[in-house]
Amino acid sequence: MDQIRDNRPSYEELERKVAALEERLSEKRKGVSGFEARHGHFDRAADNDTDDLSINSEMGPAEIARLKQIIRELEDRNGLLQDILDVTEVVIFVKDLEGRYVFANKEYIKMRPDDQEMAVGEPDFEGHPFEMAAGFRASDRQVLESGKRLTVEERVSIRGKPRTFTITREPLFDKEGEPFAVCGVAHDITERKRTEEVLRQSQEKFSKIFLSSPDCICISRAADSLLIDVNHGFEVLTGFAHDEAVGKAAISLGLWANPIDRERMVSALQVKGEVLNQEFTFRRKDGALRTGIFSARSVEIAEERCLVFVMHDVTERKQMEIYLKAVTKQLQEIIEFLPDATFIVDKDRRIIAWNRAIEDMTGVSKKDILGMDHCFAGVPFYGIQRPCLIDLLGKNDNELVAKYSFVEQKGAAVYAEVFTPALYDGKGAYVWAIASPLLDADGTVVGAIESIRDITEKRRTEEALRDSERRLKDIVGFLPDPTIAIDLEGRVIIWNRAAEEFTGAKAEDMVGKGDYEYSIPFYGVRRALLIDLVRERSPEMENRYEAFRREDETVFGETYVRNVKRGEAYVLGIAAPLYDSEGRLMGAIESFRDITERRRAEEEGKKLEGQLRQAQKMEAIGTLAGGIAHDFNNILGIILGNTELSLLSIGNGKYPHEYLARIETACTRAKDLVRQILAFSRQVEQEREPIKPALIITEALKMLRAALPSTIQIQQDIRKDSGMVLGDPTHIHQILINLCTNGFHAMREKGGILQVSLANVDIEAEEIAKYPDMTPGAYINLTVSDTGHGMDSGVIDRIFDPYFTTKGVGDGTGLGLSVVYGIVRSYKGSIRVHSEVGRGSSFEIFLPRIDVLKDISRTEVTGALRGGSERVLVVDDEESLVFVLRKGLEHLGYQVTVKTDSIEALEVFCARPNDFDLIITDMTMPHMTGVDLAGRMMKMRADIPMILCTGFSELTDEDKAKKLGIRAFIMKPVVLADLAETIRRVLD
Repeated sequence: MDQIRDNRPSYEELERKVAALEERLSEKRKGVSGFEARHGHFDRAADNDTDDLSINSEMGPAEIARLKQIIRELEDRNGLLQDILDVTEVVIFVKDLEGRYVFANKEYIKMRPDDQEMAVGEPDFEGHPFEMAAGFRASDRQVLESGKRLTVEERVSIRGKPRTFTITREPLFDKEGEPFAVCGVAHDITERKRTEEVLRQSQEKFSKIFLSSPDCICISRAADSLLIDVNHGFEVLTGFAHDEAVGKAAISLGLWANPIDRERMVSALQVKGEVLNQEFTFRRKDGALRTGIFSARSVEIAEERCLVFVMHDVTERKQMEIYLKAVTKQLQEIIEFLPDATFIVDKDRRIIAWNRAIEDMTGVSKKDILGMDHCFAGVPFYGIQRPCLIDLLGKNDNELVAKYSFVEQKGAAVYAEVFTPALYDGKGAYVWAIASPLLDADGTVVGAIESIRDITEKRRTEEALRDSERRLKDIVGFLPDPTIAIDLEGRVIIWNRAAEEFTGAKAEDMVGKGDYEYSIPFYGVRRALLIDLVRERSPEMENRYEAFRREDETVFGETYVRNVKRGEAYVLGIAAPLYDSEGRLMGAIESFRDITERRRAEEEGKKLEGQLRQAQKMEAIGTLAGGIAHDFNNILGIILGNTELSLLSIGNGKYPHEYLARIETACTRAKDLVRQILAFSRQVEQEREPIKPALIITEALKMLRAALPSTIQIQQDIRKDSGMVLGDPTHIHQILINLCTNGFHAMREKGGILQVSLANVDIEAEEIAKYPDMTPGAYINLTVSDTGHGMDSGVIDRIFDPYFTTKGVGDGTGLGLSVVYGIVRSYKGSIRVHSEVGRGSSFEIFLPRIDVLKDISRTEVTGALRGGSERVLVVDDEESLVFVLRKGLEHLGYQVTVKTDSIEALEVFCARPNDFDLIITDMTMPHMTGVDLAGRMMKMRADIPMILCTGFSELTDEDKAKKLGIRAFIMKPVVLADLAETIRRVLD
């Protein structure tokens, strides 16, 4: 209460003040009554209105007493209300229309800085920061203007710390209904907001975990087991969508495939309130049965008992576990039955496996050693505890390495050889050991394995083998043929004394050499030898050998070496593989034999054989000479007779076309006859090419017909569809002439039938017994039979021997059939003889048939002759031929210059080399051959076209002429049609 003033008021003044006070108190009581009805208390300090009342000592006792009584009543009532409002935790305040505080309880005082007391009438801007007070003033104004209650949530700063309040403001009205103040009630909800935020964040985290967890999570009510929520993992696991599952029990969805699993869960929840990692079988929506692991716990959600389930699908894991168990069992069985003694240690070097083989080797059973330190494994081997080979895995231990006779690291594994003195009751044994780390799926070392093999017998065998090798080297060393051997790496292991003498290279310099260095003493360069072709095929290297062949694993070949001690030699090589006693390949061996003298003898033999064949040809020509002379006489008779008739016809003014045509035909016959004689008498064999024997035989039979007497009848069956062979036409001539001549001699006294047939035959595998020296395949069969006197078996056995003959002196040399036999064998063919005395003989020739479609028949020139206007120089020493050539070429339109002397022709050409477009020259001429003339002319003018004509020459042929630059080669007699075609081909 404010201090009472000393000067005493008058009665009227006091009465006026009392009346004013009563009026104010009445208004305040009315406001407080309304406020109390809504908020329940009021601030005592705000109603201390005695500040404006001064008690004058001159007042009467009654007045003073009355005034004091009023004041006491007001103070009692105000004090009670203040006490009530001060004990509440709610902030209560009242502000007048100007924003001045007229009341505030203690909770409001706590909001002020340093708990400062608030003076009644203090404006709100003094107790709060400006922005906060401005916000308060705005809310007050809104309440006063609307006349309605307003509740807002506001953040305020109290002593630097943010707080959150819900403030409800309500206008206070006087008895006229006008607002005169604002009453506010504020609740501090900072902690509640914080709790709500924590709860919100917790719920948000739970929601994210619940919804996004890959695991199956579901919540059900404990009372009725209905699912109240499921996550996406539940949908994936079970196949049921969220809406399909919520509101239904798991049992009604058919998820529990085995009721016993559910009973176990219920029982565990009742006893412990939770279930951890229980395995169960569940059924998906599609009916598929799966294996799962679930955990469940009883929780309270929204004051209701619920069960939270977390489930995992472990079907694949279970299957993998089953598979791993099976694999582990298989691995255990494999280790148990490994033939090598084997033990395994874990990462702590404790023995965890000890197989049957190591039990048998050491006599120690697994029950006595499993779980022991790995050093105990050394006792049965060495008699003491000691480190094993596994101790060298991933580290170096020189002391341990020294205990082994051999140690090698290959990758992560370690290999070693050692003598173990304690094995087999102290007898000891050599063993071969392999140690390797054991890794898990992540590559982490989880143990090690060591396998041990008894190699005592192997060592003894190796010693025996070394002894055997020494003996073998001693034996090979004294072989008369040069012999070498290499190992699998291609290094020389044997180089015997004969090889030293043959090559000049010493064994001590060659043993151990590889990389084909062993070929240098033979060839002067590094290259594969026959010994290298034993294991590997190389067509390129095989083609360097003559008579190369394989028989099983042995390789044969002949070759020329130019770097040996004697300078050069022909050698026959034989190479074969080398095997050890167990059949394992060790290398290869090759032996050489000097066949230089044999080769020289063979070459001489070939020369003699050629001479023999030529002599036989001449013999056959002698046989045919009468027939050839007869044929030529007939041809000359035709030519002379028709020439006479032609001259007579011209004299009578007639055109002798028919007679000239007969002359041309006769000349063609003569040309063919000469060609056959030249082909038959050729001394140099031609290169073999695809030929059709039917054409050659047909032509040869024409010549034979003229040579044989009419008492011998020739019957022929030459099939036109008979195939081709790879050969030389001369050989076919020789075969036929010799066989037919042989048949003629057998029938010349009485005559008979000479039968010649040619056809294709195919010899199948099942028929090969009839032809023991042939292989199945396609052949042509030439058969020449006669009806002569025949032969007995003694003659048949010798008919192919050179110089053997049954003919009388002067009838032949006996070379014919031996030549036939040699030709047929060189073609890899076969010859069969069938003969009976008095019933004739039959010779069957089989030559391999080839599938080459090539027409070797003569091409007939048809159509009009083509000519030209070019300038041609013709050179031939035969004036009659020059005359014919000039007339023929001029008839074709050419400008022709002729010369019968080769020297004169050369001088004309040298004087005017550009005046000629073509040179046609004979081969055989005096002074200068056609080849020499062509060579000199082409030196003057390299591009001059040349055609060479010849009747017969041993000096050149078509191939040689073309190599010299001569464009074409024509055999005489020259036919105008052939010459015209050749000229255009050369010039165009």
